[in-house]
Amino acid sequence: MNRIHRLGENDKKIQLSTTKGLETLPIEIQSKSSQDIIDYIIDLLQSGKPIYRTKLMIVGYERIGKTTLLDCLLPLTGYLYYIKNHKQTKSKYWFKFQGKYLHRFKDESENELIDEIVLENKQWKLNILSNEKKKKKIENKEYYGFELIRDIKPKRRIEYYCENENERDKWIDKLNRLIENKSTHGIDIQNYKIKPKGKENELNISVWDFAGQHEYYNNHHHFLSARSIFLVCWKINEGEKGLDGLKFWLKSLKFHLGNNNLDKNTKKPLFSIFIVGTHLDHYSVNQDEQSIKKRKEKIQEILK
Repeated sequence: MNRIHRLGENDKKIQLSTTKGLETLPIEIQSKSSQDIIDYIIDLLQSGKPIYRTKLMIVGYERIGKTTLLDCLLPLTGYLYYIKNHKQTKSKYWFKFQGKYLHRFKDESENELIDEIVLENKQWKLNILSNEKKKKKIENKEYYGFELIRDIKPKRRIEYYCENENERDKWIDKLNRLIENKSTHGIDIQNYKIKPKGKENELNISVWDFAGQHEYYNNHHHFLSARSIFLVCWKINEGEKGLDGLKFWLKSLKFHLGNNNLDKNTKKPLFSIFIVGTHLDHYSVNQDEQSIKKRKEKIQEILK
């Protein structure tokens, strides 16, 4: 587009009689006035490069493992300085915190695993280092520290140092939530940038982790929106009760998203739903082919 015609004041609120040729614009923009559409196109031209962005929303009852699932899908990574059992040898390694596992690698290629800590509940304590120790000069730069302590055998005491306070707080928040086994309250919103393998562009993901306690149910629908990916979780080891929970959340999504959020051209929904069963490794869950088939059939019935 070499030239943009600026509309007069009387033309700005005109609704277009057809959106033919504008199919690549978001459906929300297509329904707006002619001036809004022009402003959007100008913004696109000025932005220079495309932005890839989506919203990931995870719902399900409490104590089902939603936050743990997110921690597995979107691990926390970064370079940290590492001091074991108060030895003064300071070494920098690449760390990856995924689920309940804290892995230490030689570098960010993650080709060489040095060790693994399994942060089982009640076995480890997290300690923010005191004012005298929380800042440590390493290579003439101040770093911010925290400490993991295991008092049962084999005993371990490990200090970790981050480049800034924000990074340290990120690690503390994630570790503390696992170690203390804390439930999510309200909605926990985190932003992530991931780069799919073989792709040049980053994908920005806004992750919404909804609390599963009953008192929050009535507020969830205020935040549900199309153009999102939904992870709907159910607890496999709860059998029929777990499937009833799955039915509740799917009904809620159907009611609040409905048939209005469809692409005008393809008639397909402007959202995707993934159903995820948790606690598959529970001793009470049968994992033979017949049991798996029955579970899939029951889920298909609920979906229909």
